[in-house]
Amino acid sequence: MKKMIAVGAAMCTLAVAGCSSSNGSSTQISSVTSAAPAASTAASTSTTTVQAAPVDKCPNPLAITDPVFASAVASVQLPNGARVTTGRLSKDSGHPGMQAAAIDICDPSIKSADGIRQIATLYAKALKASPISESLFAVYVASYFMENSKVAGEVKVKDPDFQAHLWNGKPSPSAELKTWTVVTE
Repeated sequence: MKKMIAVGAAMCTLAVAGCSSSNGSSTQISSVTSAAPAASTAASTSTTTVQAAPVDKCPNPLAITDPVFASAVASVQLPNGARVTTGRLSKDSGHPGMQAAAIDICDPSIKSADGIRQIATLYAKALKASPISESLFAVYVASYFMENSKVAGEVKVKDPDFQAHLWNGKPSPSAELKTWTVVTE
């Protein structure tokens, strides 16, 4: 996976609408571009300055080709310094007629699964409210950045049973955060 991300980041540019790969299962790779938020300037009464993720640390984003998936992903407000780098919908022979959604962001400030669970929950809620909800069996959310042309700081969580979870704040927001299974930390 890390090699695929690194190769994809190195070979794809902003002008590329999407890439595809095959490893025995059918995969549609699509992604969304999201401009990195501009660094905010500190007001004269404030001592805090929020910096955007350094562009050289984030792989070039790719446009999500599925408009419904793209809309759900774009509806999530990311923290300053974070941006979406890619999104994928993929099929699995173990789940006929269903697909998994994977969203990758670049946020060098995320250091652990606890740091990504809140963002992942926002994506799960957006996807649950979208028209593709009924076709999703799993959702993956990852954060990573590039260092010396290699993937670094990868943190990934998944909801392997998306259909079984409400993603509407019930039974509680803290219970939703516990739903995520850590894939990489």
